[in-house]
Amino acid sequence: MMEVQLQWRDGSRWNTKEEEEKGTKRTEEWQRVRKEALRDEELFIMELQEKLKRRNEEEMLIKKEESKTKKEKDELLLVSSNEMEARGNEMKGMKKEEKGLSRNEREVIMRQEEELRRLRQIKEDRELADKMTTPVDSIFKPNTLSQSNKFDLSQWPYVQIRDVIDNSCDPDMLQACHREFDRRRQEYRHTIRRRKGEPKLVSYKFFTK
Repeated sequence: MMEVQLQWRDGSRWNTKEEEEKGTKRTEEWQRVRKEALRDEELFIMELQEKLKRRNEEEMLIKKEESKTKKEKDELLLVSSNEMEARGNEMKGMKKEEKGLSRNEREVIMRQEEELRRLRQIKEDRELADKMTTPVDSIFKPNTLSQSNKFDLSQWPYVQIRDVIDNSCDPDMLQACHREFDRRRQEYRHTIRRRKGEPKLVSYKFFTK
């Protein structure tokens, strides 16, 4: 009877040890699965953050480009408005001063202004000819030369250039519009500076335009 009880007790102890080992393995397996789940969750969060970062960068670039285009359009409108206002004021001043001039004086002024226009036209023709002259290094870059002279917008009105900037999807055309806009803006500023330095007689240069 005593021997059976010992065997039973020994068997109970063995069963208890086996259950402890199984419990330990289950705990280790659960911890391993939990770590993998946490790692997968971290990777998912990192990928999501990276996507959000790229999206924000793209949106910032788009907003920056839109802001630049709007700024250039506003400057173009401002230059056009200032130019029209300046010409209008100049014409009013000419008409006002013209009333106090005799016929002979007007004829003298007209001849002088005609000569000034002729000289300016000669100067502009020379500048245009210089711009159209092929540079030496363009012999090795024919594509660059043809691309730069692809569009001639010098005779386009401001409104048409503005519409192209708003609606065109052609990068070459947009670049040409930006170059023409910069050229006219520089020419306008140069004209304003030149007018400030010219004598009063030259204020009639737009009389016959």
